[in-house]
Amino acid sequence: MNHKNNLYIVLAVTTALLLGIGSYFVFVEITESPLPATEFPLTPYLTTDMALSLLQEKELLFFTGCVLEGEPHSYQSCVIEVSQEENQWMWIVTITYDGLFDDSIRATRIKATIAYQDDQWIVRESSETQKCWPGRGHQEFSTEFCI
Repeated sequence: MNHKNNLYIVLAVTTALLLGIGSYFVFVEITESPLPATEFPLTPYLTTDMALSLLQEKELLFFTGCVLEGEPHSYQSCVIEVSQEENQWMWIVTITYDGLFDDSIRATRIKATIAYQDDQWIVRESSETQKCWPGRGHQEFSTEFCI
């Protein structure tokens, strides 16, 4: 046998040993390090589209959605805010329609608390307030009627 063949055999054995040792450590790392998924619960995230869909389903919206630049003959602008409470499973959704095409009500605001419970979204509480046009009543959001 020549030295060239011996070199190939030594390289093959060394490579096999290194691959085997490396595979062992990768296997140990994979099987021992991950913690069960239940120890890292994923916090569900309420998107704007999901919030609008939930509120529309509960018939809490005056209009079919919230278009930033408004809807002709309905309202001039709409703003939706979705914020997560300190309790990770509760969200506050506020939708404000301004510039309503109404002779007494200038704006309306819907505020809802939405929770993630038993693997589903639930609208827990909701309220509606309104702001009047000047000369037609209160100028702040209130539950009082405009005149």
